[in-house]
Amino acid sequence: MQYFEKANTWGIEWNIDISYLNVGGGIGINYQDIANQFNWVDFRERLENVLEKYKHSNWKVLFECGRYITSSCGYYAAEVLDIKQNHGQYFCVVRGGSYHFRLPAAWKHSHPFTIVPVEKWSYPFKRPEVNGAVITVTGELCTPNEVLARDIIVTKVRVGDIILFSYTGAYGWAISHHDFLSHPHPEHFYIESNSTSSDVRTEEQRDKFHIFS
Repeated sequence: MQYFEKANTWGIEWNIDISYLNVGGGIGINYQDIANQFNWVDFRERLENVLEKYKHSNWKVLFECGRYITSSCGYYAAEVLDIKQNHGQYFCVVRGGSYHFRLPAAWKHSHPFTIVPVEKWSYPFKRPEVNGAVITVTGELCTPNEVLARDIIVTKVRVGDIILFSYTGAYGWAISHHDFLSHPHPEHFYIESNSTSSDVRTEEQRDKFHIFS
């Protein structure tokens, strides 16, 4: 409401003919509680009241919804390379990190994830694991900012398991520092809606598909 009032005041005070009102900043994602996302029903009801009040202005109101639309479309999967313990804290080091998925480090939040068990273990030594512990998930880089999730209680995690981060479709790979210290890029896979495993395409296959389709 204050945003609309300010635009209306400026239009009158400075004799500005406003055609578009960009309500910037986007629609937020609740990374701490992914089951409790933006309340669109309440937003729509409140917005209708505001638009009714200012309908005389004939503004076209724009919202930046890119992050909200794409965030839930992406996942980042990283293999657990090592489990370290330091001063009573457990650290799961994954193959990857902020040079693949920079969002948690950039925004200083703990990103939601699930652990995908991988039963295969082909090494002769005992498989490192922790059970019922608090862990911090880190990447491979030698910087204290290389943290993807912090102080999360897990039932069980082992070296070789996969940590699957959800809601990574926005501000993930696109804002990451690719090629940092010559680390390899992650593999990208694209899945169409209602598709089967045979429909999964790599990035190269996707580009060819779009070029010749």
